[in-house]
Amino acid sequence: MSEEQQRLVGRFKRSGSKESQLGELTLAGEDTILVLHGAKELRNYVLFPPELMHGTTVSRQKVSLLRCVGLSAQYGPPVEGRRSHSAELFPHFVLIGDQHFHDDSRVEGATFTLQHAHALFYDFFVFGQALRPKEFIKEILRSNFPDEEDIEVGPHPQVHYYTGKTDLLEAATSLGSVAVRLNAALTLPGPRGIYAPSAIQVDVAFTAPLPFDQALSTLASLIAFFDLIVGGRQPLEDLAVRVKGIDHKASTLKVYQSSATSDAPRPSRRQSRDSLMPYMTCKNEIAVVMQRWVARSEEWKTARTRFFDVFSMERRYTIDRIIGAANMFDLLPKSAFPAGTPLAPDVREATAECKKIFRALPESLERRDMLDAIDRVGRITLKHKIRHRAKVVADVFGERLPRLSDLTDEAVNCRNHFVHGSRGSFDYVNNFQVVTYLCDTLEFVFGCSDLIEAGWDGATLVAKADRHPFGIYLHSYAMASKEVLSLMESGKSK
Repeated sequence: MSEEQQRLVGRFKRSGSKESQLGELTLAGEDTILVLHGAKELRNYVLFPPELMHGTTVSRQKVSLLRCVGLSAQYGPPVEGRRSHSAELFPHFVLIGDQHFHDDSRVEGATFTLQHAHALFYDFFVFGQALRPKEFIKEILRSNFPDEEDIEVGPHPQVHYYTGKTDLLEAATSLGSVAVRLNAALTLPGPRGIYAPSAIQVDVAFTAPLPFDQALSTLASLIAFFDLIVGGRQPLEDLAVRVKGIDHKASTLKVYQSSATSDAPRPSRRQSRDSLMPYMTCKNEIAVVMQRWVARSEEWKTARTRFFDVFSMERRYTIDRIIGAANMFDLLPKSAFPAGTPLAPDVREATAECKKIFRALPESLERRDMLDAIDRVGRITLKHKIRHRAKVVADVFGERLPRLSDLTDEAVNCRNHFVHGSRGSFDYVNNFQVVTYLCDTLEFVFGCSDLIEAGWDGATLVAKADRHPFGIYLHSYAMASKEVLSLMESGKSK
């Protein structure tokens, strides 16, 4: 058993049932498993797995298992005429604390840590080292040990400090209030020296108590903002939820998500210079941009989900990535674009006549396709949608992104080639390095335009984030865009 695995032994039962079974729960990421043992047959646990199970361990911990999946049921050889039975279940979530989670329990808030929190909220002044410790080391020693007169000071003393700052960020959002705090676990000095690890914790108090699944979905919307700022997906760690049960007793339950395995590839390590909003210079702006960005989480949820699906692939590029990167603009709400251009009277009359003709025909795929095509006349197309979002970016970055809309148009051509087989401007397969840049272009436009409309000062900040994907894109634009445009021009001449 690895160090990250944890084994809990106790008695487990379906929520609401009086009959319990001896069980052993092993918390091990995707290998998490609950094994039940009993003198009676346990196949029903596999055939009809419970949505919620409750357990009490030998140490009196309360365990709640959510969304269980039945794996197998077995029985052993008879002993003294009796068989032993067992059943194995996989829970998607395990909650551990001093009370059980019930069907009607509601989550009032949550705390968690993020892998790249120190890159997001790095404050240079919180921890440090005195530059001239010899000037005041003796004064510190006299203050600490007034009765000692002969404390020896070596030739190279060191004085390290922690300012005691704990509150890093507070913001009131549409999802709830958000507070980011630094917890420094200072150890007492001893023969092995001094150790002062720190953890940055995010605390969310929801505007109203939420069911468990909705609480997780709400947290995901907030975490997505931090992912975008730091440049990639990051694991959610040390998650705990605050709940009130049926007796209205408040409690904090630690949450284990079985599908979030620690064996999965972890994102590359981030530093403060990767952030699109460095904490040292953007303390106040982070809260404002986060408030505005989170405010449209529900309306933009589907499109943002598609964006993070492709954005989190980082340096892995596939044909599906360019398709997804283009389609995410089609998933944006209508409010993200201007209204379609009104049709001229003669065009409107022609489309009405065409629709009348095709509606009179017998039902067929061709008839349906033509009616759908007629309905799209006058509507904003995918290229126009992306061009509008690109203009939001171009208006901020100005001359640093010449012919950006030409690149987004070509990205749609590339997407159409792989989806519909339409003719491309050049050979996309043999020039796949260009396809990767078209992916980056669409992701840059989507992510930057989203942040800009939330009040982000992109023109100033993205150039400093030289290791963030958007910073890399901006710095490489002049050379990389030239290659794409050259291929496009050569394709037109054929």
